[in-house]
Amino acid sequence: MTLHSSRAETVEFNLGFPRLYREELEEIARILREECESDLLIDFHDERGRTGTEPADFTHYAENHDSPEVLQRLTMSGARGTTRMLLEFSRSGNKLVITTPDNSSRGAAGQIREICRANRRLTWRTHPPDDTWGVPLATLASMTTAASGAAAASRLFGDQAEEMPVMVGVVVAILFAVTAVVIGGNVAARPLLINMPRSERPSLWQRHRRDSVTLVLGGVIGYLGSHIPSPWNLIS
Repeated sequence: MTLHSSRAETVEFNLGFPRLYREELEEIARILREECESDLLIDFHDERGRTGTEPADFTHYAENHDSPEVLQRLTMSGARGTTRMLLEFSRSGNKLVITTPDNSSRGAAGQIREICRANRRLTWRTHPPDDTWGVPLATLASMTTAASGAAAASRLFGDQAEEMPVMVGVVVAILFAVTAVVIGGNVAARPLLINMPRSERPSLWQRHRRDSVTLVLGGVIGYLGSHIPSPWNLIS
């Protein structure tokens, strides 16, 4: 008796939570296109239903005035004979699925996984979480930690705490920021797909350095203003 299967073999690879720029997106598209013998479909899942068929279409897509810099959802798919590959980045999962896999498609999957692994975001999660309570939880945890830090600083410095507003403020700000990043980043972790060259994307410091410098200078000036006697007081 010969056994027959009505379902094709399927393997799924978890891609984690990578931060991918246009260079990595185009490289992944190139791997899929070569593996699927030029049969590639890129779906940007925007309101106009725009798609592409080659790696350069990421650049072409960015040239549209209404295309987003950060892609919220992206799928790439292709087929070679009975082997089909589907890559998906979305809120429901970040995965690569191969139907009827062979050694060649598994090798291509290994290359894609390595790109995602080399560019993974800071998180300990391996699967998409339910982020319904992500922001509220991160905010609550951050405020609790910051308040605890302020209380600890007051006990540590005693009466001097009131005379050291800058130091106490820095301690509270650091605790708040670290807690928000660690808790929020892991509760609501997701991939970051940036459709622009890495060299053209400013870093976090470059985007916020003016605000940071203004905050620090404001604290220093406030501290000095409350501790340095004015000339009028010296005269009197």
